[in-house]
Amino acid sequence: MKQVQLIVILIIISTISVVSQDNDVAQYFDDKGLSKVKYLLKAGYDPINGEMSGNAELRLGKFIGIEFGLGLVSLGSQNKLYDDPLPEIASTGVGTDFRSEFRVYPYWGFYEKAYISMMGRLNIFNGKPFYDIVWGFGYQRPIKGRLTYDISAGFGVRMFKETVTIIETYEENDSRFAFSLLLKLGYAF
Repeated sequence: MKQVQLIVILIIISTISVVSQDNDVAQYFDDKGLSKVKYLLKAGYDPINGEMSGNAELRLGKFIGIEFGLGLVSLGSQNKLYDDPLPEIASTGVGTDFRSEFRVYPYWGFYEKAYISMMGRLNIFNGKPFYDIVWGFGYQRPIKGRLTYDISAGFGVRMFKETVTIIETYEENDSRFAFSLLLKLGYAF
C-alpha cells in the first residue's frame, strides 16, 4: 500500500511541475531585445590577408544568416602568403575585396555562439580578378548590450587566370589554397 501511495504522490508532483511550466516566463527575462535582432553592422580585420573590411549580416531565419562585406586588401600581404607570388600583381599597394558568406548557427540560433559558413569572395588586385571559395567556422557573442565580437577562420581555394608565354601568349586557369582569419567588432540592430 505504501508503494502505491508513493507512486501516486510522485505522479501528482510531476504533473504539477509540468503544468507550472506552461506559464509564460519570458516576462521575467529581459534580454534588451537581443532575441529580436535582424541585422548586425561590423568592422573587421584579417591579419593573414592584410584586409580591413566593413560588413553587414542579415537574419534569414532562426538559425540562418548571410553576411556581405567590402574591404581593402594589402597586396604585400597577399604576396607573402605563397612561396610563388601571385602572378601579375604588384608587391605593394591595395586591392579590393567583395564577399558574401552564408552562415548556419546550428545550436543557439542567430546570431549567438558557434556557426559554420561558406564564403564566396571576389578579390581584385591590379584590375585582375581572383575568386575564393572558403569554408569556415566561427564564434560570435554579445560583449555588452548590443556590442558584439565575431572571430572566424576558414580555408578553401583561390582560383584565377594566369597569362603564360611560351611560344605564344595564352591564359590558363590556376588555383592556390585560400585562408581566412577574421576578427570583427559589431553592433546589433
